[in-house]
Amino acid sequence: MEIVIRDYKHDDLKKVASIISTTFKENNFADNEHQAATSFSNFFDPTLNAEEEIYRVFSAADMFYVAEINKEIVGAIRGSSNQILSLFVSTKFQGKSIGRKLIETFEQESKGDKIIVNSQISSVRFYETIGYKIAGSETLSHGLRIIPMEKLVSEPDQTVY
Repeated sequence: MEIVIRDYKHDDLKKVASIISTTFKENNFADNEHQAATSFSNFFDPTLNAEEEIYRVFSAADMFYVAEINKEIVGAIRGSSNQILSLFVSTKFQGKSIGRKLIETFEQESKGDKIIVNSQISSVRFYETIGYKIAGSETLSHGLRIIPMEKLVSEPDQTVY
């Protein structure tokens, strides 16, 4: 099973949005207040929300990658130079190092020496296994329960010889 990580393209919007909506419902819904969880999953459901609205949120990311297996999108990560905004891997493909590969790509392309993420409760253990540390107390963001986490990443060697 070869995992290919590539840049997100606009043509990926419906598939990525569907993965976010479905995976959130399957893995994160129960950890959050019902109304907020419903609002989040419905927003990314391409059958319930206008493509333009989803595109507006997606286009705010400076960095956006998808993971493919046999040319099928199975996961995505998006964020800015030092913050992961979201990471989702289709439930049936979890546990196959796809999330880890998406994070590795993100970390390699990020700027600065620290990456932050507001982790959903159910994802804290995953982030801890790849070196992220809890950086604050559980809080609510748009009604969703999150735990701030961070990881120090080394910058490329800038030594001049």
